Amino acid sequence: GAWGAEKDGTHIVVLSDLHLPGKNKAMKQQAIATINSWEDVKMVVGLGDLCSDLGTDEEYNHTRKFLAGLNKPFYPVAGNHDYIYDDSKTEAGRRIKAIPSVRKAKLEKFKEAFSLPQVRYAKKMEPYLLLFLSTDDLGSKYLAQISEESLAWLENELGENKGVPTIIFFHAPLRGTLMSENQSAEREDFVAQPETKLR
Repeated sequence: GAWGAEKDGTHIVVLSDLHLPGKNKAMKQQAIATINSWEDVKMVVGLGDLCSDLGTDEEYNHTRKFLAGLNKPFYPVAGNHDYIYDDSKTEAGRRIKAIPSVRKAKLEKFKEAFSLPQVRYAKKMEPYLLLFLSTDDLGSKYLAQISEESLAWLENELGENKGVPTIIFFHAPLRGTLMSENQSAEREDFVAQPETKLR
């Protein structure tokens, strides 16, 4: 149809919440194979929660190996499961939010796994500016908060590129942008924070 005729566009595949290794391994392998078969894909973006649960060394090793199977450039951002939890759980099996030094170490692990100089970065893809923002606050009680440094970086990038169409890749949606039937996800924990400053 008409969609197939549009060959001049730039195609970006967005993957979110892969939770590797996690469940549905065969389906995840099939998704990678399918993406690899698409000739017109310029890049694949990973929107966070690449690790299945706690962001342990084992999860990161598996995630890195799995995503090395992609034959397209891969641009990831971190989600809460990639950095915010401690490696151990409570007696009842509940996740524990990690202290700042542990979160920082996991973000370092994230950068290392994907050979990134920073957890936030920009890329020009004419005529667009693409901004990649990780959840990276080291002390937040929220699951999807960016640090003061990332907020300052974002303001600077947007200020230097006024009038440039910009796409921001992040793990969580902005409050007020979800479809009405998804109101349960509009909780403070599930939207981009700090929401007031971002707005």
